[in-house]
Amino acid sequence: MLNENQITATINGTTETAITDNRDWVAYDLTRPKRQWPSFEDAPFVGTTFLAWSALRRAGKTQLKLDEFLEQATDVTMGEAVEIDPTQPAPEAG
Repeated sequence: MLNENQITATINGTTETAITDNRDWVAYDLTRPKRQWPSFEDAPFVGTTFLAWSALRRAGKTQLKLDEFLEQATDVTMGEAVEIDPTQPAPEAG
């Protein structure tokens, strides 16, 4: 089973939603020491905002650079983890 989180961010009055996954956490782990950020536990708002930016960027829902996103995101909310069963069939079209 995969665990994914829905994350929602409001940027300049527009609210967008995306799903975070391991790629976003890896990107955070690689970025945090370069930027000398504290741990996720010590700075959860920085970490959550980064995850939102990463997930929304992958989804094509923001073109903002990270620093722009950090400055312009007025609200970021991470939902509860959702268990995803990768063996479930896709819904039928139509």
